Amino acid sequence: MANFTFTSHKAEIESKLNEAIGRLLNEWGIVAQDFATANCPYDTGRLRASITYETDVSEGATVVGTNVEYAPIVEANDNATHKVGKAHFMRDAITENTGSYQNIAEKHLKSL
Repeated sequence: MANFTFTSHKAEIESKLNEAIGRLLNEWGIVAQDFATANCPYDTGRLRASITYETDVSEGATVVGTNVEYAPIVEANDNATHKVGKAHFMRDAITENTGSYQNIAEKHLKSL
């Protein structure tokens, strides 16, 4: 009769998966921040310079935003004319670039 020994690698697999997800979320944040910044209307540059992101691996989330008080007005104002940038610069940073985010996810998850 043959003897078999099974070793669990669950902790190692979870660790590598969490690392890959952390890298993925971080890259998503960088890319979303870049897209939002590129399309953000500006006069003084304050709003554009304030766009940043935070990643929380435990929550599986990346949040892109700004703490500038007038950002929601600029984001939602379809009637404003901007020499540079456009309304919905934050929303569009996500919705118009889903292929980029998918490619990033595939890259990081394939690295496992």
